[in-house]
Amino acid sequence: MSETVDNALVDTVEGRCPVCGREIPEGADITAEHDAQSYRLCSPECRTAFLEAPVRYVGNTAS
Repeated sequence: MSETVDNALVDTVEGRCPVCGREIPEGADITAEHDAQSYRLCSPECRTAFLEAPVRYVGNTAS
């Protein structure tokens, strides 16, 4: 899934965490918002890192 409208959940490439690149476990529900999109992350630590500098991990997704 790769929706970008209405805060749809955005899966990273091949279901991997945008911060560390690890595979996101099935059923994991750790997310963070950036530019009106919700990103899945693999751990609370990666969520913290993502929230501190989201552009570093996903770029500026505003259109």
